[in-house]
Amino acid sequence: MTGSQLNALDHIGQEMRAAFSLLSRKDAERAVSATLAHFEGGLESEFVKRDCPLHWADIDQAGRFIRGGRCGLLSRSADIVAQPQDDPVISMIVALAARERAVAGDIIPLPKEDRFLWFVPVTDSAAKSPARTNLRGISVGRELCEQIMEIYNHRANLTPAEKRAIFQLVGGLSNRQSAIKDGVSVETKRAHTKNACAKLGCAGQTELIKKVLGQLVPLVAIGDTDTDTARVRIASDFVARHLSNDARLTVQLLPDGRQIRIIECGPLSGRPILLIHGMMWPLFLIDLGRHLEAAGLRIIMPIRRGHLEPASVPSLYSQGDFAVDFLDSIATFIRQNFNEPPPVIGNSLGAVLAASFANRHPDLVPQLFLVATNLTQTKESSSPRASRFYGAMNRISQRRQLFQQVTWEYRDYYRNHKTCRDILRKLFEESSGDLSTLEGRYSGRNMYEIFSESYQSSIAGIAEDFSFVMQSWRSELERLNCPVTFIQGTHDPLTRVSDFESVLSGSGRRKTIELIKNGGHFLSNSHPEELWGIIRRQIR
Repeated sequence: MTGSQLNALDHIGQEMRAAFSLLSRKDAERAVSATLAHFEGGLESEFVKRDCPLHWADIDQAGRFIRGGRCGLLSRSADIVAQPQDDPVISMIVALAARERAVAGDIIPLPKEDRFLWFVPVTDSAAKSPARTNLRGISVGRELCEQIMEIYNHRANLTPAEKRAIFQLVGGLSNRQSAIKDGVSVETKRAHTKNACAKLGCAGQTELIKKVLGQLVPLVAIGDTDTDTARVRIASDFVARHLSNDARLTVQLLPDGRQIRIIECGPLSGRPILLIHGMMWPLFLIDLGRHLEAAGLRIIMPIRRGHLEPASVPSLYSQGDFAVDFLDSIATFIRQNFNEPPPVIGNSLGAVLAASFANRHPDLVPQLFLVATNLTQTKESSSPRASRFYGAMNRISQRRQLFQQVTWEYRDYYRNHKTCRDILRKLFEESSGDLSTLEGRYSGRNMYEIFSESYQSSIAGIAEDFSFVMQSWRSELERLNCPVTFIQGTHDPLTRVSDFESVLSGSGRRKTIELIKNGGHFLSNSHPEELWGIIRRQIR
């Protein structure tokens, strides 16, 4: 590595330590090491640059080809193939399935092509009852398999030789066969396998194969047109577990064929208000029903793409600005369901996205309320820990893959409820009201457990939200031309009232601010009467 590369890597390391400063010192160093492992030798991980192709084919019980496809693992782009001869790899899958009489669970090694075919059962959910079970053949190339291994096991620091040995084992080759193919001794290949087992915590080859096959399972659904079913199931389960007293989930099909999941809170007869949510939206909705009932309001919240979704690892590294793209789906939803567009609320990180929605679709936003806006610009004087964290995240947000990797690293720590509690208490330590909300003083609920669960299935959305807000907040807020009311707590540790001065100056009556005395960031939990009272009085 050159001197300039070493300096750049050292600079990234310093930024990483600030970005992970919400963790304990030991955990922060572990997270920094894991992240830097992806940026040595070029400072950007090659595995997130390559969009490895995935080919698959569905075959019915009589051996007839049903359909196939070519998918990008990272971009999630997909081309459906109607005839197997249209793609040589798909044609090969179908031919070998017939020749080998493949059944679910079979693995057919193709060592000359550095790939193997994996056959799994899939259910045709579109079929009338009873549902049919078909066979799906998946072509798993070495590069694709190693990419998946790197995503799930980046802390293991597997060498290229170890990853190759794992791929060959999973693909059905013995160490002896692999050694002959690669021109090395059997002892060398065994050593690579033994080292890989030790790094991945596996007792032997059988356990190693089971572990990696388990990590390949998301490939089964990556080209599935029934992904919407999984999204609905995850959202439905989450609402049932945590929001059953306050919310209901509905699903609508938009004219373009896309599905949109909607969470509603409040009385059916209440005045509808559209909510564009942020990353901590479950805390906004908990215990909300009774307050909306009193105010005569009904919240309608589309669950945005990247939140409460399956297969979050490939989605994390997908290309494109889907946080903004989904705003067009919200616009379609409004046109499909309302004669007159409802007022719009944006909360926390969702406030800047709500502003972007108003700028993109001004005819659909008669009135905008931005509640507890998080500009990710926390000052040192407001909250030193939050300032250090957001400062580092802002600086690395220009490096998309690095930024996404940091978000992914936090997943492991948010998964543990105790660690999640420690992180959030550091982030909100300057606001006693927010700490009371997190501890369940107002709702009687374990907020750490609820946020921990939502984070696990929302990593892609959270990363995209942060990136968009950090890069666009000022331009989006300054461009607003509809009536806007900022509602902010005087003790919000993330964004102070003074942070809005630049966007409020010279705006006349179209931009106003309402302050809630002693309010923190979680206003809907700690100060619901004041919050919904302001909104109810100002709705036109």
